Order: sequence, then C-alpha cells, then structure tokens
Amino acid sequence: MTSFVSSFFDNKPLRQLKSTITKGWTDKHLRNHMKMLSVPQSATSVLEVGCGIGRMLKSITQMPNVEVCYGYDASKCMIEEAPKYCPNPKVHFRLCDGTGAIKHTDPLVDFSFAWLVFQHIPSSPTVLRYVSNMARVTASGGTVKCQLLRHNERPGSPLWSWHSPTEIASTMEKAGCDSTVDYFTDRWVMVKGIKR
Repeated sequence: MTSFVSSFFDNKPLRQLKSTITKGWTDKHLRNHMKMLSVPQSATSVLEVGCGIGRMLKSITQMPNVEVCYGYDASKCMIEEAPKYCPNPKVHFRLCDGTGAIKHTDPLVDFSFAWLVFQHIPSSPTVLRYVSNMARVTASGGTVKCQLLRHNERPGSPLWSWHSPTEIASTMEKAGCDSTVDYFTDRWVMVKGIKR
C-alpha cells in the first residue's frame, strides 16, 4: 500500500473522509463530475478503481439501467466506511492491495473507470497495471475510462502525480481496447477504451 493511502485515509471516521482531499465537494461538484465522466446509458454493470467512500457510485446506482456496481479501493478505512455513505445493495465494496491488481471474479462489467485517482498514485507501473486489469474485467463492447492530469503540475509533490496519456492508451490497446485520448479541460485528460 502506498504512503499516500495510509497517511491520508486510514484511521479516519466517515465525517473526516468526506472532506479529505476534496474538502469543498458538493452536489453541484458531483453533477459536474458525473457529466464529465459520462457513464454509458447502456451500462448495467460498473466497476470503479479508487472508489473511496462511494461518491460517484452513489450517483451511478440511480441510473435506470445500472444493476450492479463494484468499488475497489486500497484504503481499508474507505472500504469500511463506504457502505455507511452509500448503503445500496447494488454496490459491492472491495479492498485491493494498491499494486494495480483487481481480484474480480464476478462477471465482466460494461463500464470500468478511475476518476480523481491516478493523479494520487506516484507509481506509473502501478497505474498501468490498474489500466490493464480494468480492461481485463470489461466485457467486449464495454468502455474503460481513466481521468489523468494533463500536466505534471506539482513535480515532487507526494499528492500529485502525472502519468503519460499515450502510455495509458497503449496499455489499453495491449489489453484489447481501441483507445482515444481526449484533452477535455485545461487540467485533465480522459483516456477512453472500447473493449474489442
């Protein structure tokens, strides 16, 4: 597990976790993030890497077609507190080890994503393993999306890490996706893969 996870998230109650990193998170922020994420309307099953307490999944479960969601996070504390924030039987929260592995033995999903997560993982090989595994657990015709920082905006900071969008796209392609890179804000990049 990375020092980021253990230092910032573990051993904190839900009320503190709600304000960790995204202190000003509001319903308006969530709506904006959901709009940018743009979950495919046809998705019935969703997997999130770095789900935290389930902020995005809580909204995604309200989509009419969504039947099941899986949330993976490397923080034991987040996974323990998530069902309190998002108490929905459609959502299954699971601990991962922070190395890029996803031990997903359920059916393949229609949509897998990582949002506001990879920018906090300092190791690019770990991020690439996550991307490869996200593609692996996504069904043919399904979508994989990864949000990244557009620039290395805070070199040397333990909280902010830049990863190459072209490397992410290449990893998706090696894992059986057709990928695109969209520089969709001044700060963020979205790498999207459609599983072949």
